[in-house]
Amino acid sequence: REKYQVAIVTTASRKNAMDILKKFEEETCFDFMITQEDVQETKPSPECYFKAMEEASVTKSDTIIFEDSVSGLKAAGLSGASYVRVYGYS
Repeated sequence: REKYQVAIVTTASRKNAMDILKKFEEETCFDFMITQEDVQETKPSPECYFKAMEEASVTKSDTIIFEDSVSGLKAAGLSGASYVRVYGYS
């Protein structure tokens, strides 16, 4: 985290995401969060990733997305950023 920004980009509500982070005592592990309240269109639209890149002041070439859902993978691909599929969570 000293060298990179880490964010959560989720289609969940901010309350739901925060409840989960609090449950696992991980509220301070992320620099910022983009939730369904922050976008007009949720995944598979790439809007959430564009918003995260804007918030972090980075380009798509400086971004790596870790995704586990089909709609998230589609959004990641449409964002133009590099992405990695994560198994075992969806």
